[in-house]
Amino acid sequence: MLAGGSRRSGANGGRSLRWDWNGWLTDSSITFFSCREHGKREASLIEKEFLLIHSELEREAPGSTASTERALASLPSLEGEVWTLDIGCGPGSATKVLLQALTGPLFALDIHRPYLDRLVLEALEAGLSHRLTVVEGDMASMPFPEASFDLIWSEGAVYVVGFERGLTLWRPLLKEGGFIALSDAVYLVDSPSPEVGRFWGEEYPTMTTVDETLLRARRAGFDVLDHFVLPREDWCDYYLPLEARLDFLEGEYEGDEAMETAIAAERREIDLWRRHGDEVGYAFFVLRRRP
Repeated sequence: MLAGGSRRSGANGGRSLRWDWNGWLTDSSITFFSCREHGKREASLIEKEFLLIHSELEREAPGSTASTERALASLPSLEGEVWTLDIGCGPGSATKVLLQALTGPLFALDIHRPYLDRLVLEALEAGLSHRLTVVEGDMASMPFPEASFDLIWSEGAVYVVGFERGLTLWRPLLKEGGFIALSDAVYLVDSPSPEVGRFWGEEYPTMTTVDETLLRARRAGFDVLDHFVLPREDWCDYYLPLEARLDFLEGEYEGDEAMETAIAAERREIDLWRRHGDEVGYAFFVLRRRP
């Protein structure tokens, strides 16, 4: 059952709002729902320094419009209204591509309210808001009924719960024969170097190779339609703006121990990628739910 919700006027330009029969807060162009009971639990696990570092970025993980479009092209032709859920949407770089490419309602969920506010404003400006519902909530405890969606999308976010657990949690939300397309970090070699293994073993303990990820997808009840490793350019599109953001924040927060620690951790990850980028990558997986 849907729980919680709050009126908002800023992104709706002061227009009148109403509750529909499902309890969603709506007007003619935007819908917002806050699952605050779920959101607060997980938000407490996210360091404020991480959120500050990432708050001005277009992307929260490696990716690109080209890779999103390539994954979309791997799907069979979707007829009629496509009900889509974008999990861990961040500021909405992929969400906006999906809104332009698909028909039907699109629900975009994230734990961090400022990402959703930014997505709402950009969708309004682009004239894409009439099919968009933004949901502030926890990807491990979402408020949707079973068999709600034709397509679930998630770029660079499933690591929060782990690939196989994410598929297990999200599978019931798909209609029979529905699709999941998601990207996740993977090892590109069977035996990563000790430095890479230590770092990613701490950051993402369940991370594994592409082949093992494919086995996990099948074990979770999916057929694999397509998969591909993201190109190096997708990492540059993420890391170069992040590096510029770190340069700025270093000067702004000099002497702030917590922020300096967070910045150093981000720089270590970037440096590791530059030296060992052939060992670790991101891969897209396009899957169909089995009966």
